Amino acid sequence: MAARRLPCIVRGLIIAIPRTTLAGGSIVLRPNRSEFVPHLRAAAAESIATIGRWMTWCHPELTENEAIEWYRNCEVSWDTGVGYEFSVFTSSGDFLGAAGLNQLNHTNRFANLGYWTRESRQGRGYAADAARVLADFGLDTLKLNRVEIVAAEGNLPSRRVAEKVGAQFEGVLRDRLVIHGLAYNAAMYSLTRNAGP
Repeated sequence: MAARRLPCIVRGLIIAIPRTTLAGGSIVLRPNRSEFVPHLRAAAAESIATIGRWMTWCHPELTENEAIEWYRNCEVSWDTGVGYEFSVFTSSGDFLGAAGLNQLNHTNRFANLGYWTRESRQGRGYAADAARVLADFGLDTLKLNRVEIVAAEGNLPSRRVAEKVGAQFEGVLRDRLVIHGLAYNAAMYSLTRNAGP
């Protein structure tokens, strides 16, 4: 099957970015597809206490239709160049979670980097591997100048991942995130093309 092409703006030009599988460390990132719905639902069901605390989509009533709609939205985001969402697997095919670059700002060439790992596989470095691969994809392939990681101030596991991949802590943004209807301060980290001071 031929790779699908999508628009990406680099220096005012539109270039094609194929849907592609990425790999690095101990993981493989596959562009989100609806065939991954059962994996997503199973991972969400086991991860309510850890992931559900910070990500509102992860709840006990996550339906198959909600998951299908999520994957459809991911395809639209890819096709329009505003987000590149992946499912994360081990090299042997076990579903670990997801990671993506989203909220792309083509004018100022930056994006948000997000990640999560299912509860039974947390603490093994998979999220850090995914974050490294996606940061490289953003900086090298998409030609971004900056990749941001925004984590709730109290989400220490996510913050540890940002630190582990060498993201620079830039400060705490007041009331930056709304989670379950409540405003939370967020820690801002970044990885940049020019990593100097």
